[in-house]
Amino acid sequence: MAIQVSTLSEYPKMYLVTLNRAITSNINDLNGNNNFISMYQKSVSESAVDSIWYFKIPNETMTAYMDCYQGAYKNEYNPRMLKSLKYRLEQILNDFDKLNQNLLESWRRKFDELKRTTTETQSNETEASCSRLAPSSEYDLKSFKKDMSLLQMRLSLNVRHLFINELLTNFTNEVKSKIRPVTTEAYR
Repeated sequence: MAIQVSTLSEYPKMYLVTLNRAITSNINDLNGNNNFISMYQKSVSESAVDSIWYFKIPNETMTAYMDCYQGAYKNEYNPRMLKSLKYRLEQILNDFDKLNQNLLESWRRKFDELKRTTTETQSNETEASCSRLAPSSEYDLKSFKKDMSLLQMRLSLNVRHLFINELLTNFTNEVKSKIRPVTTEAYR
């Protein structure tokens, strides 16, 4: 739903307030997500080290296993992130439809570019194909896989938050450029 404006002179200021709220909310989400990423990175590392030590898994085997699952979970979460980002992008573009149309179109192109690069870098790995790399079926690596899955989910969310943050900042700059400073001559 687009923002309703009463006069043309008021809309940049109203947009600015809305944009600042959205930026603050997005930054809070990004910071919280970064805390989770740090936690899951540490957990994945500890699980890998524990597996190497406890199960006597060779380092190279565990590294290949980690890389495979990282690719598999990217394949799982990146499409979800792109779908969510597309929805959010369309919401934002609709809310700020009075902005420069070239700016709106450039962000649609940026999204298409992100979508293309994200899907190009995806591997063909799946959880099933990664299981063949498992050192042995006797090892219980469930907590490692769970932590790796959660880490990749959070990394995908980070891409979304960073994209939205850049978009909102860009829109804020556009709105600020439309606000004319009040001069004392106007009141004479």
